[in-house]
Amino acid sequence: MIVDASRHALQTSPGSLVRKQTSNSKPPPYHSLSYTQPVDINVAGPSTPPLPSTPNSTNDPAPSVNQVHLHSGDTDITGAFFIDPSTPALEAEITTKKKTRKELLYHASFHSRKGAISLNLATTGNIYDIPQATVSISSRSGNIMINLLETTTTRPRMAVDAYSRTGDIIVFIPKTFSGVIQLNTRRGDLNILSGLSSASTQLKATEEEVILMIGNQSSAAGYDGIPSQVGDLCQLRSYTGKIIVGLSGRDEYAPKSASNFWSKLMRRKH
Repeated sequence: MIVDASRHALQTSPGSLVRKQTSNSKPPPYHSLSYTQPVDINVAGPSTPPLPSTPNSTNDPAPSVNQVHLHSGDTDITGAFFIDPSTPALEAEITTKKKTRKELLYHASFHSRKGAISLNLATTGNIYDIPQATVSISSRSGNIMINLLETTTTRPRMAVDAYSRTGDIIVFIPKTFSGVIQLNTRRGDLNILSGLSSASTQLKATEEEVILMIGNQSSAAGYDGIPSQVGDLCQLRSYTGKIIVGLSGRDEYAPKSASNFWSKLMRRKH
């Protein structure tokens, strides 16, 4: 599903649901869409602050989406998504002066030019079938908030690539994360919160780049037939924006611009 919020108004209330397509319905051209359970999706109005971090929960039902792509101009994007990578990634033709090549697209993407992006993300499916789900997130000037949820070792690993030129990026990593976290900035600040710092191994640290290793790779990879090269990956990049990364359940970070709207929303979830 590809949604361009600058052309089509996608506005759903928190209680509205997107339901599974029937077998007779035709998917949009060149893109497939499959829902196993309802998923809450909301493309909000501009100037919405990032979503505060929330405790992870493995008891919640796991609705899943295949090939969800939300693109907007100035509007914010918020929602909770369980990415199922069982649908093969789409191909895009990249044309240069010399030749045209094909590249695989991400399993899910969320892009806004000026709006903020606030997401709760996890994977669903079976790591034995598809080992990893890939997600691309970007906003040129808006803040990005990502809360990665806990998953079991039998679910596909998560590979997240997030970029904001001037906005801040705030990410909370679950204790089940097992892989590499890489932070890059040209002129911004890199901030590793204390809980994550004590739970990870620092591989590299400069003013422009920090690389961390977290989790026990052997617990998720190379065990009982799971491919040994598979792990989680979180790549965060900015030009002048700050990048803040913490460990869910141990670290806290409240953006100064957070409004009462988000506080009320989080109280409803508890």
